[in-house]
Amino acid sequence: MNSFTNRLPWSYCRPEWEQENVLRNITCLASASTQATDKNSLSSSELYFRREVLKEKESIIDGIGYPDWKLTLCLGSAWLISFIIMRKGIKSSGRASYFLALFPYIILFTLLIRAVTLDGSSNGIFYFINPNWTKIVDPQVWYSAATQCFFSLNVGFGNIISYASYNSFTHNIYRDSVIISVIDTFTSLIAGFTIFGILGNLAFKLNVNVNEVINAGGTGLAFISYPEAIARFDTVPWTLQTTKSPL
Repeated sequence: MNSFTNRLPWSYCRPEWEQENVLRNITCLASASTQATDKNSLSSSELYFRREVLKEKESIIDGIGYPDWKLTLCLGSAWLISFIIMRKGIKSSGRASYFLALFPYIILFTLLIRAVTLDGSSNGIFYFINPNWTKIVDPQVWYSAATQCFFSLNVGFGNIISYASYNSFTHNIYRDSVIISVIDTFTSLIAGFTIFGILGNLAFKLNVNVNEVINAGGTGLAFISYPEAIARFDTVPWTLQTTKSPL
């Protein structure tokens, strides 16, 4: 929703963050900035994700609070759109699948092209593809790898089973399984190059190593890196202006 505003809210540092940043000895670095000299700097994208989206607190002594109405509305909208697409089964979802399957790749390749043109992106990409052989005996690494495979291949798995029922009895499901696995791996690699290209740029700006640039892990990387990439565009079709702070 915020991606369609004329000024991306994660592209600049907010005044209300300053008091909390001072207490934690953290400096906010806006996406439009070039490079930081403070080792305790965090990008505005990461601060936005942690303060405005996750609404992190030091403790839950005052309770967990109420659901965020904006996130609740977005979740409800996502379910409504899914229902509209699937309400007539294969007839309606089949038409929508052409857009839903291809448009994400257009966005992904656009972000990849922008990521690799940023300063320091090569360091991030090298960090991504450079193996750390000492981790191969770490069970946590294999656990994360299995989680990634199951998560990326099993989203909406119930719907996939339902759609599979429309296939003929003699349909070659082995071929489909190989195609889906290859495309899934290819997509994960492209997403990895994009994310770590952006992390390399953030490391360059924050003057730290790539492995120190973002404290969030897992899916948090995507929720920080992709907005950071969007904020790097001088002109984006769905926004009027992205990088200049209103302050």
